[in-house]
Amino acid sequence: MAYQFVVPNHLLWVVVVPSVFIMWQTGRLPGPFDLEFWLIAYFGVYKKCWSDVLWAAKAVFFWA
Repeated sequence: MAYQFVVPNHLLWVVVVPSVFIMWQTGRLPGPFDLEFWLIAYFGVYKKCWSDVLWAAKAVFFWA
């Protein structure tokens, strides 16, 4: 939890880095049945980077 307060609001730092650390420790990526997946999704994507995610979704669906 403290990691989420220290890192900048960027998908690389709040999604990729924690996922890689979890994969390094357990040998697999967290999936939707794991608590870590939902912690990263809520605190990383929704709380920290939601504006970036919406901007990317608008950019992708605008050009489609």
